[in-house]
Amino acid sequence: MALFVVLWIAGTQVFAEPGPLRATAGDTASAAPPIRALRSRVGLVPLGRSSRVDVRVLARELESRYGVPVVARARIDIPSWTLDAARHQLVADELVSALRRAYPASGDAVVIGITDYDIESTSLGIQHMFAFRDSQHYAVVSSAQLGANGFDRLRGHSRHERVRKLVARELGFLYLRRSESADRHSLLRSMMWRLHDIDALRERL
Repeated sequence: MALFVVLWIAGTQVFAEPGPLRATAGDTASAAPPIRALRSRVGLVPLGRSSRVDVRVLARELESRYGVPVVARARIDIPSWTLDAARHQLVADELVSALRRAYPASGDAVVIGITDYDIESTSLGIQHMFAFRDSQHYAVVSSAQLGANGFDRLRGHSRHERVRKLVARELGFLYLRRSESADRHSLLRSMMWRLHDIDALRERL
């Protein structure tokens, strides 16, 4: 019995997704990103390298699920001034500023940045965030903390699914202008702190 338990645990570890990715100065760039105006639609923008989530697939899934025009936009390099070098985290507030410079949004346009790196918010005083939203047009979603362990994978959860839920949540608030819900299974529920909270969300808007 003990051997079975050991083999079971070992097996689930094989299927576990990679853990949090911590940012360093080598992951950032000093050059300013080019400006690309965005006047309509929801644009998904990879922030730095985004190898853990396929943004193009994500855009197609969201457009199909919610009937909202979603398009994958060109990646922008992570500006060096967005890095909190002491904590190896990117500052979400500054990432929103970088998105605003690279993709000036007007009308009903929404820009959602997606990064593999861990993020924090200096304005909210919160570290290791899943997502951060500006009051209008912009949000950032981090996949760093969203990796599924072996047990999660066996239950059908994955980093990609969790990112999709969080992006849909920001789409609901920013593009569809929905209000926060008291339903803990709603994508529009209050802020979440645990992966279990994300897994419990129903993908409906």
